[in-house]
Amino acid sequence: MKYMNYEMNGTIELQNTGRALTGSGFKNWKNKRPWIEAGGLKFKYSLDQFHIHWGLNDSVGSEHAIGSEYYPAELHLVHIREGYDFQAASKLPNGIAVVAVLIEKSYDILANRFSQIGEDLFELKYVGNKTKLEKFSPEILLPSDSEWFYRYEGSLTTPGCEESVIWTVLQKPITIAQEQVFHFEIFQLVKKMF
Repeated sequence: MKYMNYEMNGTIELQNTGRALTGSGFKNWKNKRPWIEAGGLKFKYSLDQFHIHWGLNDSVGSEHAIGSEYYPAELHLVHIREGYDFQAASKLPNGIAVVAVLIEKSYDILANRFSQIGEDLFELKYVGNKTKLEKFSPEILLPSDSEWFYRYEGSLTTPGCEESVIWTVLQKPITIAQEQVFHFEIFQLVKKMF
């Protein structure tokens, strides 16, 4: 699969939605907007947003598992078919292409793929909190080896769960610092309290 313009950078908005940490604003990048194609995909898909799911501990955060192993968190890079907005694409077969990246924790600071996001995590502790992130490059959200993946047709994992998604689950995870995993777990606790 080809990841085009993933090395570009621009401004995004991070938000704690209560379900996930979401990064959006890629459509404002115009000709620098990231997109994917090939690798079995029938169309070109533009990056619309990404979001991160996590749980209260290391074994319940990811939605997907590889070899029965779950991870502390999972990242979804949500792409929409070229020429459509999200609502229209969600009604089409093959309208949305989601790249799922499993996230494992690491004590190696240099291996942390989320260092750019990490500086703003504490500001997003409460549901509804938002912050801008300048010079963000989505390339940091991909593992260094994204050649191997699993593919299936499925649905969105949020309501209305439309069956319009081509899922690509990357075989290799990316890493996040232990401290950032702790922030996600705190977000989960705060969400349960309110």
